[in-house]
Amino acid sequence: MPFASTESSSADTRSESAVSGRPGGGQTRTGEGGAGARTAPAPDGNGQLDRAAGTYTVREERGLIPVSQRTGVDTQTLTRLNSQLLGGSTFAALKPGMVLRIRDDAAVADPSAAPVAPTAPPQSEGEASATAGSSAAAPTLAEVRGGAKLSEGMKGPAVAHVQKLVGVKMTGEFGTDTAAAVARFQTQNGLTPAQGVVGPTTLAALESRSTEISPDAAAQMARLVAIAEGGHRGASLGDCFAYVWRYIVKAGYGKIRNHGDAADMPSDYARNFAEYMNSGSNAKRWGLKRLSLSSPYDAPRGSIVVVGPGTPGTSHPTAGDIAVAAGGGRFINDGPNMSYGPPGRFAADGGKLLGVYVPDL
Repeated sequence: MPFASTESSSADTRSESAVSGRPGGGQTRTGEGGAGARTAPAPDGNGQLDRAAGTYTVREERGLIPVSQRTGVDTQTLTRLNSQLLGGSTFAALKPGMVLRIRDDAAVADPSAAPVAPTAPPQSEGEASATAGSSAAAPTLAEVRGGAKLSEGMKGPAVAHVQKLVGVKMTGEFGTDTAAAVARFQTQNGLTPAQGVVGPTTLAALESRSTEISPDAAAQMARLVAIAEGGHRGASLGDCFAYVWRYIVKAGYGKIRNHGDAADMPSDYARNFAEYMNSGSNAKRWGLKRLSLSSPYDAPRGSIVVVGPGTPGTSHPTAGDIAVAAGGGRFINDGPNMSYGPPGRFAADGGKLLGVYVPDL
């Protein structure tokens, strides 16, 4: 069996806990600047950032991903700094009035203090968005192409279509995860303002880079995520390839069914998976196809993501990292929360995406 993992020994000593000192890994980044960086808080549509004080005041009921994008501090660092407030969960819901620490020396107000009033959602693509939480019926795709907007609080088939394109769970309801994924795509593709609202320009950009995924492929991708969620060991400690290959085999991903399949793959470094699948007809031979993406944070839920050595969150000089994209900016290998740095900083911080793969069925 050619894939007995050596990542935890000579092949890949990358250990997320060694990189960051905590399970889930990723390189710790604090906000830029210090006491003299800003003289006044900087408000935006989601909250109020005060770099001088080292705090961020929440104004909308959103998750940590938009806060990470706004502050430049990764979600796991935010969770650590605000462990009492968030209950230690990276996916805790944020409420209006919460004051989050964005660096270690910051002191925050009593979280039981009265919340501040939420601000109205910002405008996107030059026009006002629909009110978040309005539970409005979403316009059709044809209407969006003609100038209508999709935004938080809307529900309908067009929302599910967008969720498929940005790689989050297809609920048909435009929630905070969908808005964050859209905003991330807009930022990475130079679409301004990047406020998480989908108009004709954003929809066209999403559809131009998408690859159709068949119902059979989508079923395999959902099965892969479920297996990974139930099969990881709680922390990423250097066995990324061994665990992900196990998930792939158990899910029957593409045409891979047995542990010894793809025996001509040169070794079980994470990067070797990408190098092998990117070569010749190997991907097609094993029922996979590579998506044309530039960031792991754009990978659809249930895809296989491979990043190269030097990517934030990795430490081994040659191995890279392989993971299952679980949606909402989460990546699972032998641990549940692999991180490749703040989404908006992936390329700037030296991130190297070697490939994103889905079943070609």
